[in-house]
Amino acid sequence: MKNVISLSRRFWNVFRSSGLRAAFSLTREYLLWRGLAKQWTKRFDPHALVDQYAPIAVEVLDQQFGPIQPNSSFTLICTVLNEAEHLHEFLDSVLSQTLLPSEFVVVDGGSQDNTLKILRAYAAKSPFRTVVIESPGASIARGRNEAIQASAYEWILTVDAGSALHPSFAANMLGPTSQNSDIDLVGGIYFAAESAAHAQHFIPDWQRVDFSKFLPSARACLIRKTLWEEIGGYPEYLDKTGEDTLFDVRYRMVSNAWVFNKAAYVRWRAPNSHDEAIKLAYSYGFGDGQSGFGDFRWGNHFHATIGNRSAARNETIIEAQLAGYRAGRSSRVSVEVHSREIKGVVVILSIVPISDSGGGQRAAQLAIQFANRGYKVLFVNEYPSFEKHKKIYLPVDLSLIDLFPSNSEALVPTVATYAKNGLKPLVILEAPHEALANLADQIVSEEPGSSIVYDYIDNWDSELGGDWFSSELENSVLSRATHLMASARALADDLSVKADRTVHLVPNAVNTDLFNVEGKHERPKDLPIGFKSIALYVGALWGEWFDWDLLVGAAKKNPAVAFVLIGNYGVAQKERIPRETRNVFFLGLKEQRALPAYLANCDVCLIPFKVDDVTKYVSPLKVYEYLAMGKPVLSTYMPELVDLAGVTIATSQNDFSDHIQSGLIPVSDENLHVILREQSWGARVDKMLEFLGK
Repeated sequence: MKNVISLSRRFWNVFRSSGLRAAFSLTREYLLWRGLAKQWTKRFDPHALVDQYAPIAVEVLDQQFGPIQPNSSFTLICTVLNEAEHLHEFLDSVLSQTLLPSEFVVVDGGSQDNTLKILRAYAAKSPFRTVVIESPGASIARGRNEAIQASAYEWILTVDAGSALHPSFAANMLGPTSQNSDIDLVGGIYFAAESAAHAQHFIPDWQRVDFSKFLPSARACLIRKTLWEEIGGYPEYLDKTGEDTLFDVRYRMVSNAWVFNKAAYVRWRAPNSHDEAIKLAYSYGFGDGQSGFGDFRWGNHFHATIGNRSAARNETIIEAQLAGYRAGRSSRVSVEVHSREIKGVVVILSIVPISDSGGGQRAAQLAIQFANRGYKVLFVNEYPSFEKHKKIYLPVDLSLIDLFPSNSEALVPTVATYAKNGLKPLVILEAPHEALANLADQIVSEEPGSSIVYDYIDNWDSELGGDWFSSELENSVLSRATHLMASARALADDLSVKADRTVHLVPNAVNTDLFNVEGKHERPKDLPIGFKSIALYVGALWGEWFDWDLLVGAAKKNPAVAFVLIGNYGVAQKERIPRETRNVFFLGLKEQRALPAYLANCDVCLIPFKVDDVTKYVSPLKVYEYLAMGKPVLSTYMPELVDLAGVTIATSQNDFSDHIQSGLIPVSDENLHVILREQSWGARVDKMLEFLGK
């Protein structure tokens, strides 16, 4: 018990929420002492920390709409392939709609039965414009894209020829758009045709569905053509299924609001036999595996069972879907390289998960920028998150980012598959941690020609390195790294002496897509009211470098100012504020995407750090986010901030307190433009690609 207490005290003394670096070795030591480390890390699923769904407004209706509505012009589209047996039923249901389509576009993928003959006869007698496009060999995704491209209207209603539409289906799908101009998608629901004996495996219980996270099927979905075009349409590189799932995820990223109307429904010809059900489940799983979406459903199981490649497929629906996921995932690399034409593969070896610090940490920002440039990113973390709020949304195409715990047996084989397809990995190592360094060595030894970039983000030969840092290991990393870079000038100077090599300075930066001063930023409800002004700090509150005496002194001297702290905190931090000091507010950890609203509604941003050997090497990422939102910054002395436009350096505690009210350097329009142009993460990655020769 004494060992546990000792480790706990050491842990809390060095805990770092902005990287948790010094505490990790103590955590691992504690778990090893308990004999739990191996089991704990195997149970950890990094995908559980990331939300695939963009945060938008979602409304659920169960409402009937009349057939006559303003702005109700729309194109009905579907794809067909050998549908002759039941095609008449589908076409009759289209003709029976209380709100007829303005036009109907059908793409045939190469039917060998009477499908085309039936469609041509239908088009000749149709009361609305009907276009039949022959596209032999077209996938469902390609067929939908061709149909939408040929359409004349903004609203596109996608349906499945294997369904029968209820007479009020179209009216109830278009109806919500007449009530709310912000709507970008309307989803319907589907029930089984009477003959579908195994439908229960594929149709949700509509009374229990969480529509806030539901992705509509293309058999009942209304979308905007302009947004379809903005995201590049349906992903044609997928071989089987999953195209509408991935389309929905991307479409949601550019949407304002979705509506689901349970009064809009179709009858779907779901599988009628067990064999058909198994086949469809396998196909669905394959699509999830190939697209990457299934990682968030099956990823943990995949990491745990990667070695069990000969496991027989069980004759159950779930096992069939899992088997399909494995097969789809196995084909993913080939599809990404040959059909999707990704530019390269980047392996980021991070201490903490991509979700930590609200998704704002350096490694996460590099991952996002590489993915935005068409690279595949394999993001590896050694430790799980210790933060309270774990699940976050990242504004990026997550099908280009795969997440791995460092003990996953799947990582190195995945890297090898990319290498066999001609893509030598770029490995970015953010710390000389033994487990991560060994992974980097293993990748390079098995894939000669790979590059290792050692990203020197902290002076690890200090308390930040905890018990895991070893100068011998760091020297070994330096000797094997093909490139060296550092996040601060002091770090670059230190590293160049250690390595006697060129070190590329790549400072921290800002996500200019997110931190946009011209955006609409409503005042967060938890910001305090009744104060003359708001002084805001965003970041780690656990660190020994945070100067609580400085903050408390400033708060006491400026009682009309609300001092707002955003970051992970506990009882120990709250106890640093005297009870009589009532103008200091802890708001907790926020996702990075929520921060611009807080910055837009404050008056000054703070960096109240102690002046010591730790902060000497710090390039505070937050300063660029502060400045990008046009806010003046008040900081204690740090070499990286000297002469940075918009930053006021306080020379003493009294000076810091006095500057809260006056004497701050404003952020001019000229300086703001420079920040947005030169201090973005995009500019940083461009510089990396330049010195890497890519």
